[in-house]
Amino acid sequence: LEVKNCKLEHYLRGYSSKMPTNISDELEHFHFEDCMVIIDIVDMLNIADNISYLEKDYDCGHEETFKYYAFKNISYEFNTSLSSAEIINKVSEMLSKARLIKHKCIYTNLEYADLSLKRQESKFHLDLITKNSDFPSLRVFNLSDNLMPNLAEAFRKWYWHYPKLEIIDLSHNYFTELEFDPSADAWDGVPVLKMNMSYNNVSELKVPNLEELINMKKLFIDFSHNPLNCTCTEETKQLITFVNDKSKWSQPNYQRYAFMMDLECVYPEEIEGKRLADLKTEDLNCKQELLEKIAVKAIVFLSLLSVILIIVIIILLKFRREIRIL
Repeated sequence: LEVKNCKLEHYLRGYSSKMPTNISDELEHFHFEDCMVIIDIVDMLNIADNISYLEKDYDCGHEETFKYYAFKNISYEFNTSLSSAEIINKVSEMLSKARLIKHKCIYTNLEYADLSLKRQESKFHLDLITKNSDFPSLRVFNLSDNLMPNLAEAFRKWYWHYPKLEIIDLSHNYFTELEFDPSADAWDGVPVLKMNMSYNNVSELKVPNLEELINMKKLFIDFSHNPLNCTCTEETKQLITFVNDKSKWSQPNYQRYAFMMDLECVYPEEIEGKRLADLKTEDLNCKQELLEKIAVKAIVFLSLLSVILIIVIIILLKFRREIRIL
């Protein structure tokens, strides 16, 4: 089934229809792209209170036969007079109640899933997917360009929820740090996962975390094209020393992360665009930053002193007669 550039109306209405269940699974290939989903808020509210009793056939679809599933670049439109904030609250309530669903969907043969370019996803959505579903055969999962601010627990511990996962694309999101679970190396039978976290907002790299990641056997993270903050800090100095340690970068596990050399500083302005491999400690302009910190402290001190002097002057003026008598 392939559907592109369409408006999908009455998206939730089927959930409340009294239709025969036990429909046989047949569909293998499902691809919806560049579509708008029209949701009637009345339909949504009608199923919200009873979503935990949802029939498994309606909820899971063709769970035994799906091999390829793509639902990408999907937007949503609501037929309602409610505000955006009220809609978000209603959807969140519905998804919270969905945690009470008693059945579990087991997508036995699903190997490829693409949920990229979805700009209106609930923050509960990914947790809900893994709570109510199993993906024993999933190999490729695309979640790029989803406005995701951090890594869901399901992906930190992917070996529990996606035991066959080999590639996950999390590029073009809003992650600000590298998140991973080193205990993955203890799991036998789990393939090496290649995680794409390029084009995010990871601006600080701490050497101890990098060492831990680089030495992991079950996980490789591509965090190229992230904006480095090269402000003069101890972490930045350690990073420069780490990158320039040639004894490390000749080792195979380090060579996988050679792209780090091409990461560029975006701050401070004086070294914007400079490659990490070309960065030296003297480039950090630590003296200037130290002077700026001293200047800030001096300004704060003088401001406090001024306030104290003003208070003293006010007191002296108010009680000048009493002071003269003394």
